[in-house]
Amino acid sequence: MQQNHDLKKRHYQIVGEILSKNWEWVVLTLAALLVFLRVPRILLEGRFWAEDGVLYFRQAYISGNDLGTFLSSEVGYYSLINRIIGYVSGNWLPLDYAPLLHCWVAFFFLLLPVLILLFSKLPGIETSWQKLLGIGLVLFVTPNLETWLSLALSQFHNGLAVALILVSKSDRRWMRWIRYFTLIVAGLNSPFPCFFVPFFWLIWIINRDSEKLLECILLSVFTLIQAWVVISLPDSGLRPLFLSLSFLPYALIVKQFLLAFGGWSFADGHVSELRRIFLENYWLFSWVVPAVYGAIICLIVRYKDKVAGFLFFSGIFVLILSVIGDLGMPNPEARIIYLDVIIGGRYFFVPNMLFFLSLLVLSSNERGIWDKAISLTIKGLLVWVIVVGIFNYNPNSKYAEDFFVGPSWKEEIAKWREDPSYLVHIWPIRKTLQLPPLEQP
Repeated sequence: MQQNHDLKKRHYQIVGEILSKNWEWVVLTLAALLVFLRVPRILLEGRFWAEDGVLYFRQAYISGNDLGTFLSSEVGYYSLINRIIGYVSGNWLPLDYAPLLHCWVAFFFLLLPVLILLFSKLPGIETSWQKLLGIGLVLFVTPNLETWLSLALSQFHNGLAVALILVSKSDRRWMRWIRYFTLIVAGLNSPFPCFFVPFFWLIWIINRDSEKLLECILLSVFTLIQAWVVISLPDSGLRPLFLSLSFLPYALIVKQFLLAFGGWSFADGHVSELRRIFLENYWLFSWVVPAVYGAIICLIVRYKDKVAGFLFFSGIFVLILSVIGDLGMPNPEARIIYLDVIIGGRYFFVPNMLFFLSLLVLSSNERGIWDKAISLTIKGLLVWVIVVGIFNYNPNSKYAEDFFVGPSWKEEIAKWREDPSYLVHIWPIRKTLQLPPLEQP
């Protein structure tokens, strides 16, 4: 009896030691499981989200093995990964399963920031608990519906990964190659991650680190390729730029504060009043965001925390550039629609993440009693944000309908096979695509 008890005890000890030594892989697996369980249907059945289907897949499917589709940039910039995956799904996969590849590649990009947080050294996010808080922010901070498992919008998770690479290092050789891959893909897939280039060079000038220099060069070279392709390809051109940002403080009140700290219903209940105040008395609440940002800047200066500073200021920088270059809003005055809980959420995802991650880094400064009080307060706020995100993780919420409810691809293809003129519905439901009358082999 005693011998069996000792064997069981030893067995548990061995299992505990294995889990302790490999806790990063355990956490990564749990994070992947959480992503999968939110909407299992997406990764089990597959879906095309907007441009994934109507552009990248459809063009490749119709043109067959014509590589000319790799030289088009209808969305205003070049997207290499989307083109590659669209080409493979449109030519090499059975039609019934074509969307699955898009969803699983988007799954990889969604977990990429988690992977970098776990296996890189990031000052201020070093302990296991700090990393768990950081991962909780990546997975749960609201709003994150629009970018969730969408390959067409995976550029935003790729951009977040680039920002984390900016302020971190890794001694693991395999992780270094993943970081190189992330930077190369970032430059070739969208202009958004390229906005971090100035910050990479600035951090290299400060630290003079040879590894960071290589990362700077990689991101810069492929950013230049992206710029050259965008400018030179026929009928592409640059997106129009508008400098009207008067709506931004109010949009940030909704997207960064009300949603993150109160959730969907709470934020939605205050949007109409904020919109009215914005139109009638702009200055009434426009000071809120500058005041909060000013307090954070004071903490950055107090602690002389370069990492928090880079995260915070790069977040503001990419937000402003993203909103200025938003092709969907040709009229600057119409951007008041950003004072909404849903619209434009993708442009606020990375800035929100960098805002809260900078707070997480600042919370690691615990020199005196006041600093410990500040640290405890910040950690409490971050835990609250994660808890709110968990309670708003429900895919059946009315706010998630456009993003997590849609037609079955197999059923739509079955209808098309019966009637070749049928417009195949994809996600979101209002999107359709026209396939050629005869199914290609």
